[in-house]
Amino acid sequence: MEQLRKSSYIISTRLHDGKTMWIHGYTGAIDIVSARLADYLDAHDAFAPEDFPFGEEVFARLAKRGYLTTKTKEEEQAHVAHVAGLLHEAHKRMYKNFGFVVTYNCNFRCPYCFENGISGNGQAWSGQVFTRELVDRAFAAMLEIEPRRELHHKSILLYGGEPLLKENKDIVTYIVEKGVANGHKFHSVTNGYDLEAYADLLSPDKIARLQITLDGYREFHNARRRHCKGVETFDRIMENIGLALSKGVKVSVRINTDANNFGDVERLRELFQSLGYKDNPNFSFYSARLRRYDTNRDNQEFAYQSGKEHVQRHYTEDKEETTCQDLGLSKKLLNCLQNGTSLNIMSATCSSQYANYLFDAQGNIYTCWETIGKKEHIIGQYTNSPITWSSARMQWFNRHVGNAPNCSRCKYALLCGGGCLAKAKFSAERGFGASVCRDYAAILHQAVQKAYKAFSV
Repeated sequence: MEQLRKSSYIISTRLHDGKTMWIHGYTGAIDIVSARLADYLDAHDAFAPEDFPFGEEVFARLAKRGYLTTKTKEEEQAHVAHVAGLLHEAHKRMYKNFGFVVTYNCNFRCPYCFENGISGNGQAWSGQVFTRELVDRAFAAMLEIEPRRELHHKSILLYGGEPLLKENKDIVTYIVEKGVANGHKFHSVTNGYDLEAYADLLSPDKIARLQITLDGYREFHNARRRHCKGVETFDRIMENIGLALSKGVKVSVRINTDANNFGDVERLRELFQSLGYKDNPNFSFYSARLRRYDTNRDNQEFAYQSGKEHVQRHYTEDKEETTCQDLGLSKKLLNCLQNGTSLNIMSATCSSQYANYLFDAQGNIYTCWETIGKKEHIIGQYTNSPITWSSARMQWFNRHVGNAPNCSRCKYALLCGGGCLAKAKFSAERGFGASVCRDYAAILHQAVQKAYKAFSV
């Protein structure tokens, strides 16, 4: 066997017991190796089988897993870009996700909401909702986008603003009934306040899944998730979570967490237990890092944390190990270790970059829910047939880690997917083609430690 070099895409983490976990950035291989072997590779750049002190069998396995390679550094980079391009084209040909931005209106006035930025352009909180004619046109547009119904994701998103306002009941009923007739079911991102108005639509066959947000326990929540009429919202939302569960609906509670309300995660866990929610197989909850969208305003009300700080605090202080936004890495890694499989690689973090279509009540199509209402991110207009597509569509759907400048040379690229494209777009110093690394490396190394400890028990 010819002389090989150490791959530039080895991700190495020293474990608590002195061993090392290697993850390979483009093969997805995961291996636990001795400190001696890890140190040997760290100290050398080129390897010949006859000089390798661990034997030819180990040498051959390291080559097969990608840790040793015949490729130059530049050839590895080109290979990653090529793989990313192939993956991305495959993603674009597969399942399409659809959603309705039912309205830009909302009954809450959360001070950190990313939709606050569009409240001055006549769209946000405007009260405009879908008509039946637009609903019909949106369903027809789905077949224009993808004529093969079998490639339509079976669950359609209901989004807003607040999609499940009680005054939206008639049009949401029309959307759901038409969707069900076409073989779909629905999921919704909702604040849960008016949910009782939708009791007859809550079922495993209609609105089957809900994401509902809390901002901590009662005091924090009521102070932050503010109703437009000034009423408190926590207790009513908790009741409506119970209502949805009683209908057989899956409920995922997102707990917006910053440094100030971190302790409320435990208090909420205890409340969920006392109400019987925690024992319901359809119920789950997780801690989500509260993110700062308005960087021009110094809001002392919130103590924002980085992704690294958020994950580290949960890993070290949360005894019950609440699921937190560690990008799902600890669970993925543990599953790979238990089953002897590799990590999946990906060309992009989010389906907004290849297969997401959100129809709003003004006839516009967006691909990312963090860009709705921002006219420069309209990817198409569906009021007439055929759909009129904009240049923004190509900007969104053509970007992947193989052609993003900050990603193409990164050993984490095909594992990370490049971060949120919306955040890259909104960041003037990064630009649309750049990446948002979101503390990925730090979070991955922490997740490795957590997964390995669980695996070693």
